Amino acid sequence: LLNGASEIGKQLDSLADMVTFGVLPGIILYQFLIISFKDYYIPFEKRELNHVLLSFTAFLVPVFSAIRLGKFNLDERQKDRFLGLPTPANAILIASLPLIMGLQYNLNFYYPPQDGALEYFAKTGYFNPMDIFIVKALLNPKFYIISSIILSAIMVIEIPLLSLKFKSYRWGRNKSRYLLLIISAVLVSTVYYTQLYFLVIPIIIFLYIIISGVYYLMKRAW
Repeated sequence: LLNGASEIGKQLDSLADMVTFGVLPGIILYQFLIISFKDYYIPFEKRELNHVLLSFTAFLVPVFSAIRLGKFNLDERQKDRFLGLPTPANAILIASLPLIMGLQYNLNFYYPPQDGALEYFAKTGYFNPMDIFIVKALLNPKFYIISSIILSAIMVIEIPLLSLKFKSYRWGRNKSRYLLLIISAVLVSTVYYTQLYFLVIPIIIFLYIIISGVYYLMKRAW
């Protein structure tokens, strides 16, 4: 806005992104892992070694976020598109997990449901089968280990993804961007009717990847 772009500004911007979109989601995943391992209230030195080592997979996210940001600053091909999942999208996806667990399913992550509780919720109709599947995944350390590895890889694999920076607002040049925004707006506006609530966040991120992939495949075919 001030027309004052500079090289140091670019680096400081990435440094801020590294903290917000790299370190923070790594800490969130680490918290989830030690809780799902039931290690949260156990002193670090008394935890099982394999739990400690597996919990550290959460910090792949900050490492690969740094690589992603460094590549972005140097890669001239990423002026009007991204190659790999942008760190803000990755962080938003990870940050949605405690919202889904705490606000959508009204469960205290630090005191997970006892054995048989989820089955009871299913019988009483409090949770439907999809809810049970999602909650069980969110209570399983394997989910966070696999997520850490996959999300870290997606940030640096050169998958072409849409940039939402509009150089113009013409429909012809921005069909895919407008399509993504329209679908996202519809999903957000209907969360109470569809009961998606905070699940809409990862759904929109996955839609972003899918729509980007279809757009660039069609563009290559043409």
